[in-house]
Amino acid sequence: MTTSAALGRRGPSARGGSPGTLLTLLALAATFALSVASVTLRPEGAPVAAWWPAAGVSALVVALSPVRRWALLAAALVGLSFAANLVGDRPPGLALMFGVTNTAESLAVAILLGAHRRRPVLAGFEDLGRLFLAAAGGAAVAGALAGLAVELFDTGSFLVVARAVMATHGASVLIVVPLGLLLATRPAERGAGLARTVERVVQGSAATVVFAAVFVPAHPYPLAYLPLPLLAWAAARFPAHIACGQMLAAGVAVTVLSDLGRGPFGDLDGPATSLAALQQSYLVILVLVTLPLAIASSQRAAALRVVVGERERYRRGIRESLIGMVLLRHTDGELVVVELNDAAADLLGAPEAELVERPWTRGLAASHRTLLRSAVGSLEAGRSPTWESELWLETSPPRCVRVGLSVVPDAAEGRLVVAQLVDLTAARSSQAELTHERDFSRAVLDSVGSLVVVLDAGGGVLQVNAATESSTGARATSLVGAPATASLVCPDSAAAFEAALAACLAGETGAVHELLWRGRSARREVLTTLALLRHDTGAPLVVMTGLDVTDQRHTAHQLQTVLDATSGAIIVGTDAAGLITFFNRGAQESLGWSAEEVVGRMTKLALHDPEEVAGHARRLGVAPTFEVFTALAQQPDPPELDWTLIRKDGGRLTVSLTVNLLRDASGAVTGLVGVAQDVTERRRSEQALEIALEHERQAVSRLSELDRIKTDFVASISHELRTPMTSVLGFTQVLDSEAAGPLSEEQHALLGRVDRNGRRLLRLIENLLDLSRIESGAISMARERLDVHRVVLSAMEACSELVRARSIELVHDLDTPPAEVVGDFDQLERAVMNLVGNAVKFTPDGGHVTLTVTTVGSEAVIEVSDDGIGIDQADLPRVWDRFYRSASASDAAIEGTGLGLSIVRSIVEAHGGRVDLDSAPRAGTTVRLVLPLACSPSEHGATPQAGRPSATSRPTLSTK
Repeated sequence: MTTSAALGRRGPSARGGSPGTLLTLLALAATFALSVASVTLRPEGAPVAAWWPAAGVSALVVALSPVRRWALLAAALVGLSFAANLVGDRPPGLALMFGVTNTAESLAVAILLGAHRRRPVLAGFEDLGRLFLAAAGGAAVAGALAGLAVELFDTGSFLVVARAVMATHGASVLIVVPLGLLLATRPAERGAGLARTVERVVQGSAATVVFAAVFVPAHPYPLAYLPLPLLAWAAARFPAHIACGQMLAAGVAVTVLSDLGRGPFGDLDGPATSLAALQQSYLVILVLVTLPLAIASSQRAAALRVVVGERERYRRGIRESLIGMVLLRHTDGELVVVELNDAAADLLGAPEAELVERPWTRGLAASHRTLLRSAVGSLEAGRSPTWESELWLETSPPRCVRVGLSVVPDAAEGRLVVAQLVDLTAARSSQAELTHERDFSRAVLDSVGSLVVVLDAGGGVLQVNAATESSTGARATSLVGAPATASLVCPDSAAAFEAALAACLAGETGAVHELLWRGRSARREVLTTLALLRHDTGAPLVVMTGLDVTDQRHTAHQLQTVLDATSGAIIVGTDAAGLITFFNRGAQESLGWSAEEVVGRMTKLALHDPEEVAGHARRLGVAPTFEVFTALAQQPDPPELDWTLIRKDGGRLTVSLTVNLLRDASGAVTGLVGVAQDVTERRRSEQALEIALEHERQAVSRLSELDRIKTDFVASISHELRTPMTSVLGFTQVLDSEAAGPLSEEQHALLGRVDRNGRRLLRLIENLLDLSRIESGAISMARERLDVHRVVLSAMEACSELVRARSIELVHDLDTPPAEVVGDFDQLERAVMNLVGNAVKFTPDGGHVTLTVTTVGSEAVIEVSDDGIGIDQADLPRVWDRFYRSASASDAAIEGTGLGLSIVRSIVEAHGGRVDLDSAPRAGTTVRLVLPLACSPSEHGATPQAGRPSATSRPTLSTK
């Protein structure tokens, strides 16, 4: 029980995880311990244990573990069960058979639970049925294998042992696995409440007392099912995992006490295996009664919580809404009021008691009632999700409301209609009065670029212009009617504003006040003035105008802050004569001078190397004075040059300097600002990098030369070897024809070996020569328009002898439109022949080699596939390397030079194409030659060249 609970809490969580390594090891340890205990404590003379709780634990571990771990878990379970049975003094052979039996049962349970497809759960009756099937299937597997084991080792009867094992193992799975599945997926439980906690304590205590009364004393009375109502109580009232936990406790108690001779099963006569089967069958019955009830109760409680929660949620929303809400029932063509809130009752002009459970006619004209019934019918038919309209209610006084209707489901009523009533009376009444005045005032105020706000004598906002809306980021509708101190003026300036307002009302006008206004995202600094006006009614009005200077001040402050705080750059400002007027912190830290030492006392020339200044002066054609910097700054695109600055201690810095002129409003030069970055270390690094790059270029040049020498060497050696090899093969044929005298059979065989190996070496030489020519461009490829179907047919005919020597079927699918490419017929034919040859070599007798031609977009695809031995994934990246032979080819002792695919790729790439290869061990190989089409096959028909096979001839090269 402890292991199962741990797997539920810390292993597979509600998120769908699997047991961690530590939990799995703990579960395996628990399995071993429970197995040892069951074997050691089995009834005397019994071939099997009275209960096998390890079956449930091991099945749970396998079911909750990923499929990729099953093999390892199976091996571990076999070993642990084998060791436990050895500890229990069972023969090694029987112990091993029991280990296999227990492991097979665990795997069977996991598979029947569907754990190989998804993580098993116990959430409904479908899952429960799957659990019962898994328990029965696993028990059947365990019973059959255990009965077979005792028959083989002559230690018991097949039927007796099978029946006992099925009962004990089935009971273990039905008791342990449900608890583990429920704990593994249960959500976090909220507080049970005092009443529910007391009920759980009472039920648990009662169950403990009844079980103790039934199973602790030794008596012959048939009271075994007396605890069943208490377990049903737990299943019906408590979460399912609590009921399963009690079932597990009951199983342990019944088994242990019955083995001690207690309870209804302790004093029975008969074989130990039959008594054990009887006990476990009793536990199975308890599970079959309790577990379905627990699952049904859990499902009912979950559904009830959803229904009650939804109903309470929307009912509470109606009651607490600030707008009028009416809940209606559509019955017999009438809209009957089910519930409404206070706001709706106020709008309808009647108390709630006069409206509830009555048709909604209050305030509605006959045309309105017809309109609403038609709208509800449309909503219930699903033609529209919502409906909205503006109506005048016939109340006293009349009310203008916006009515919105929607249909909501209700568990008790079926479907209800929710009506939202928004009071628009005041808005509509005042709208007409304000339209003319507002439009006129808006036209005047919006033409002013300054912030303009009209206030009443109490400081309330009456009107604002567009500039105020833009500056504050608030709409006029949110500002009008609110106090200026709450909507416009910041709290820090509220007192100053109120004082200015009082002074204005007292007749003191014309003063400029600096106030903080609320802005779109930050406070705004506004220079504000207030002027007093009188309304036609005599009421005082205050016109507040403001000039927003936030951006100007922020820009000035930001510039000063940047210049003062910049420590990574050296910034020096001068006047028109070159006298330093600004020396930022970066300049002070880099050059060692303080601002007090240089500002107004030193010129910019004092910071530079005189010889460097003189060199730039000569290049620019000016005097070596401050004029050098002004001349550089006056260029259309002032260059960024490296300069040497002199530190206070005499040290030197290499900096990258940019200079710009400062001008006044008239365009006259008032000074200069220079911005420099210390690049001393950067220039050193760049110099080192240039040296390294030069070394790298030299190394690349040497490698290229070595590669050229290697290619020339291979070509030369191959050419020199071909002539003597041709001679060797010729003399071998002469000798074999007995032109130089008769030969024995053994001598003919030896000459045959010489001929075969010589030809193999000659092919290697030819491949080397061709590969060298292709890579070096020495081969002059023809550029003719040709149909790839003819290339494939020609290659198939050339390989026909090779195919006939093997029991391999060479088939093709060339019933496709012509696919023309531009290239060399012979070279493309050779590429296809190499692929067909490879396919034949690496395909066992009885296999198939298939050639197809297709067009994909603007490309022609020649595909050669076989069902041969395939290539390991580890070898795929290297199959294009020269002389590389895969491990599968070497193991199969298949002859080859390792140059075929290299030649194929070189030929295809020389035609502007590419080669793709797919393969897997024992699954065959597919190679695709992808070549660019000369044009769309529909535009040009294929005309067979002389001496080439026609696409209309479809030879069947099939040899069985």
